[in-house]
Amino acid sequence: MIGILIAVCLGVLNPLDDRAFANHGCFSVEFATKNTHPPFVPPAGSEFASNIFQQGLRVLSESALVQSVVAGGGAVGLSESQQERLLPLFRDTYKAISDDSQMKSLPSALPYCLSAEQPAFGHYFLYVPEQVSEPTKTIVFLHGFGGNFLFYLKVLKSEFPDHVLVLPSWGASWANGNSKYIREVFDDIQQRYSITIRKAHLMSISGGGAISFQVYSSNSVWFTDLVVLASMPASQAIPRLRSDLNILMVNGTLDNRFPIEVVRKQFERVKQKVAGTSFAELPADHFFFLSDVSGWRTAVREHLRY
Repeated sequence: MIGILIAVCLGVLNPLDDRAFANHGCFSVEFATKNTHPPFVPPAGSEFASNIFQQGLRVLSESALVQSVVAGGGAVGLSESQQERLLPLFRDTYKAISDDSQMKSLPSALPYCLSAEQPAFGHYFLYVPEQVSEPTKTIVFLHGFGGNFLFYLKVLKSEFPDHVLVLPSWGASWANGNSKYIREVFDDIQQRYSITIRKAHLMSISGGGAISFQVYSSNSVWFTDLVVLASMPASQAIPRLRSDLNILMVNGTLDNRFPIEVVRKQFERVKQKVAGTSFAELPADHFFFLSDVSGWRTAVREHLRY
């Protein structure tokens, strides 16, 4: 557990000057709201480790910490083969972030997501392409466990460079987030940058996956569809889904966090309720967001029909 905590450490989140929004690029945005996630609570018995962890959030880099935890992968349940495969992926991705003129100065959201105190403001990452017009598409991405990692933004920006990308930060995981917060993010983007988000693609991953079914079904006027990576819906949520939704689930056949046999059964249940549900399987484990970008990208683009 200590390894999991350390894996999500990084530097201090700094507010942006509003003048930064004069240009396109990547932004780390704080906005006024009282609708924030609760404080991060360490597992029972790890209070001492939590104190060290909170200090690390202020001084250590995400890149170094993630790679060090992956290198000692037993603490976070990684096999040796996963360690060998993930280490160069993280190394190369964080190197690409440091070389990216739009991202190299972005602070991490992890101190915000994993603070021991309840935040007094909201936060999201935003990417704005060079050209934004009425047809410009938007992707809203709900992160998984660990917080809103910078590599989520980097990969999405690389794969969808002509989209507006919105990555709201909500605690250690979006598992307990709420739709009102997403609406507040949309409103803040409209106020700051004059970008009106009317219909977006909703995308989620891992720990943010289950709630994304509920968010989409309850707010289908905001979204054209839902893409869920490495996750599945909670059983009790399936009967409450609207029948007119458009959903893609992408899962790895080697994922030990979401076993493929269980996911297949959940997909069949969703399909019975929502005819517009499709499913893609990749020969990959839980970490295919980084390890098989081409695989999930192909499935997503086929689903989105471009």
